[in-house]
Amino acid sequence: MRMLVEAVELEISYERTPVLDSVDLTLSAGDEMGLTGRSGSGKTTLLLALAGLLPARGAVSWPDLSPDPLVRRRQIGLVFQAPSLVPELTAAENVMLPLRLHGETRRSAVTAARTALADVGLGEVGQALPAELSGGQQQRVALARALAGDPLVLLADEPTGSLDRVTGAEMVVVMRSRIRRAGGALMIATHDEDVAGLLPTRVELRDGRLRPTAPPPLTTISSAVPRYGAEGDR
Repeated sequence: MRMLVEAVELEISYERTPVLDSVDLTLSAGDEMGLTGRSGSGKTTLLLALAGLLPARGAVSWPDLSPDPLVRRRQIGLVFQAPSLVPELTAAENVMLPLRLHGETRRSAVTAARTALADVGLGEVGQALPAELSGGQQQRVALARALAGDPLVLLADEPTGSLDRVTGAEMVVVMRSRIRRAGGALMIATHDEDVAGLLPTRVELRDGRLRPTAPPPLTTISSAVPRYGAEGDR
């Protein structure tokens, strides 16, 4: 099994306050993990460190990702709490932007953006500007942006925070499906017990350390519930 991310004795402090304390973590192909913890426990910090975007004591490595940092950056998809869309660009252009920056042709980027937007239920809003979208729709555009590059590792920070329960669960299904197709690994940081319950593995970040927790039986979603309507966004 391919090891995609490995963190060994990871330590980060803010103003002498430890946030991560000797954290060890491995993400291998096929892993789908929920990361829980109270607000301020360091979940965002951990995701950024795993992506190589935040310096830390200890070591983070990506054994089976590209040794080229520019290539590896595309292999790791990030979903932030805030959508952070470029207001002057349409939804489709926002999804295309990282692809174009990584050298994709316009035709290839357009195809990838259309597919990703359709996957998150926004196939009809590609030409809309962010200001014309609800908060939940903007969050789904940000998710599509992370998925469009077919990452091997997807690190998602509260990706369902602006969505209702059903739509949030549907987005977890989308993330799991896309990552399984890529043969990659998924980690979702969330406060939502329903979202965490959709994932087979679960850890809690408490007092700077990761603690395995026993998840409840995997949540199921009724196929009778309408998908992706405007009512799905808070």
